[in-house]
Amino acid sequence: MICKVDAASPITCLRSLGREGVRTIACSEWKNTPAFESQYCDEAVTVPSPTEDVHRYKDALLQLARRDDVRTIIPLGEENVYVLSKYRDEFRKHVAPFWNVTTPDRHHPILSLHEL
Repeated sequence: MICKVDAASPITCLRSLGREGVRTIACSEWKNTPAFESQYCDEAVTVPSPTEDVHRYKDALLQLARRDDVRTIIPLGEENVYVLSKYRDEFRKHVAPFWNVTTPDRHHPILSLHEL
């Protein structure tokens, strides 16, 4: 799942994942974001605005994270990093913590695209 898809970089992310055969879910507070129209966007989900109600936004992301077909969340944008960091324990129960991956020098594995 890719959050904050109302800019150009999410389309690139969707395309990269889609070309590798990864099923993608894009989420945004905007219903008419260009990423929702990408041929590599398998599912588009409108969520509450994180700036208007961060708790409703977190709950919407968490509801998506609980789905069996969601393996990780790629946070694009500061509000996503904030929500996923603040509520990491809740999200960690359901998805791989892509937002909290460390570098190899810390002796923690980095998820590869094929592990997602």
